[in-house]
Amino acid sequence: MDITLSIVKNILIRCQIEPRAIGSIWFIHAFWESGLSYKEMFNSKLSERFNLYVPDFPGFGASPLQVDMTSLENSAEILVELIETISPKGNIFLVAHSIAGIIGTWVAQKLDGRVKAYFNIEGNLTAQDAYFSGQALNYELAQQFKDDFVEIVYEMAHGNVAFKRYFASVCFAHPEALMGWGKSSAQFGISSGEDFRTLQCPKLYYWGEKTTPVETQRFIEIASIPNMRFRDSSHWPMIDQPEKCSEDILNFFLENLNSYSL
Repeated sequence: MDITLSIVKNILIRCQIEPRAIGSIWFIHAFWESGLSYKEMFNSKLSERFNLYVPDFPGFGASPLQVDMTSLENSAEILVELIETISPKGNIFLVAHSIAGIIGTWVAQKLDGRVKAYFNIEGNLTAQDAYFSGQALNYELAQQFKDDFVEIVYEMAHGNVAFKRYFASVCFAHPEALMGWGKSSAQFGISSGEDFRTLQCPKLYYWGEKTTPVETQRFIEIASIPNMRFRDSSHWPMIDQPEKCSEDILNFFLENLNSYSL
């Protein structure tokens, strides 16, 4: 099946439609990221059972900045509106990565019983998860924040496929969008874990021991967060191990297809 591109409210959305789909999966990209981070998911078995949608949020990837919509809260509002416009009926499933875990949790709360399951890939649960994004608080100029971070990522990208793709998205990200998301991550870093813990829909936290802060690992255990550990991958298992990651997503969603409703 081919990937198609849609523009809705000046937002680019990568789509793959399955006529016999049992639901729609909406993928939420992370800080400095774009929909390219989920590229491999379109070639996975997920596409045989679900409609797939991957938006570039305003100021990221190919979507232009929307000046008054730069916070994580704004992005959650945007995603709810996109889902209600494009997927007004049927089962909704969410996949979020890193800081986008905050957005995914809010969207699941707002859509309530429509979200059948939520797969959170190393999303922000504690303040330590916002270590890089929270650095935005130390800057007055958005462009300087971006320039400094671009240099850091460039050095980290050598020899790492996931980081190389990340660097490509970083270069496209708009400085003001970065500042907006960064400041939001610092603001909500403390409460994000509790919000995820109390989320009513079936949820799974997907994490690696080498890439998840100790503080977050402790929270997962203490708060009894439903979780699954991946191994031998970076912070981007959907890029490093796309077959395994997509299989874990598929199994979790199928297990919870009919388990939650209004």
